[in-house]
Amino acid sequence: MKKQILVAGLALVSLVSFNACKKDKKDDKKSASIVGTWQSKTIYSKEVKNGTTTSEGTENYTDFLATFNSDGTFTSKDLSDSSDNTSGTYTYSGTQLITKSTDGDIDTSNVTVSETELIMTESDSYTSGSDKYDYTYKLTFGRK
Repeated sequence: MKKQILVAGLALVSLVSFNACKKDKKDDKKSASIVGTWQSKTIYSKEVKNGTTTSEGTENYTDFLATFNSDGTFTSKDLSDSSDNTSGTYTYSGTQLITKSTDGDIDTSNVTVSETELIMTESDSYTSGSDKYDYTYKLTFGRK
């Protein structure tokens, strides 16, 4: 599970900033810049096996830091395990975030950003034998 959380977190790291002013209610749907440092707050995960939910829940998860730089680079740190730290580049198009770490891993996530919160959602599916598994992860970050 920790590896899956890290993979989801790394996917987050590929965000590129997009700017918007948040002056009133009309502008609430516009996004703020992601440039800066973000600390994870919670993770929601759901596992579905052959169409039946086998696990689902939200946990506090504050062990992950992600820093997005204005030059399109990022760093991420697992505060509980320094061997899981990584860096790389990121791009953003619409609500899709693509990260490429220096070890060549490429992850794609859906993201939303506000002045105080960053939410990254990632889904994955695979088949093992005759079983089909679907996973959904949603990491919520606060601006540090």
